Amino acid sequence: QLSLPDFMRGPGQAVNVPAAGEHLPLTLLSPGEVRRLSFVIRFDPALLEISAALPGSGLPADASLAIDRSVAGELRVSIASETAIAAGTVTLLDLVASVPATAPYGAQQILDIQQVSINAHSLPGVDRDGLHVVGYVGDANGNGTWERADVSLILHIATETDDEFAAWSRIDPLLVADIDADKRITFRDLAKISQSMNGVPWPEIPELPTGLPLTFAVPQAWPEQAVPWQSPPQIDFGANFAGFAIGSDDPRYRRNNWKTSFVTQLASRTISPNSHLQVTLEAAPQVTPSA
Repeated sequence: QLSLPDFMRGPGQAVNVPAAGEHLPLTLLSPGEVRRLSFVIRFDPALLEISAALPGSGLPADASLAIDRSVAGELRVSIASETAIAAGTVTLLDLVASVPATAPYGAQQILDIQQVSINAHSLPGVDRDGLHVVGYVGDANGNGTWERADVSLILHIATETDDEFAAWSRIDPLLVADIDADKRITFRDLAKISQSMNGVPWPEIPELPTGLPLTFAVPQAWPEQAVPWQSPPQIDFGANFAGFAIGSDDPRYRRNNWKTSFVTQLASRTISPNSHLQVTLEAAPQVTPSA
């Protein structure tokens, strides 16, 4: 499986994941038999710039790496090696990436891995796409800077008073404030963010660029709620359907990105990103006549 991480980086910031590391890693869960590999990464060039792709630590020394960036928003990669890539999860590439200063703050995109071929065999569905949120880590209220209100909002998450940031209600709050990457938002995270806001930098928290005139993305509305006197449609997935489609207005959970899903454990609460799932029927259920 090829994988890109989810990350939050804003206008003018380099994309180093984790922030204390270097570059944006693309990993491969390798069976130990891969010698030829090709794939395409598609992304929005208005939100992300990928200027280079460097060999990762898991790429064999005798491997040849071909990169094609001739099409905007597309990175084509081909790898050939006499030595098989080692088994396990390895860093295949380190992408040199940054967020343009003009990227709309609050926008989101999927870094979509497509056309995967391993040892000359096309293998659809063997990838995990990455989610990119255009924003600054620690900016809990989504206004493009750090301020005391952010500390208060993060405190609410750490004490389980809230389970999401209203300004970022469509994304996992861990992307905003889980500084130590332990899959929780705790007082340790809060302390590091607060210190960074007061001029004490932490390598895990990307510094805020200065002097950028931010533009803000237009928020996308959730689907209209049913009026009180209407009963929401009920769907029996045990019935026979002529066709149905599953989707979501969250960009991470578009129909063509249902290869992966996650449930985040936040302290004792469970947050499901599928809470706004939409199901569209193309035809009425087929009714089987009773005997």
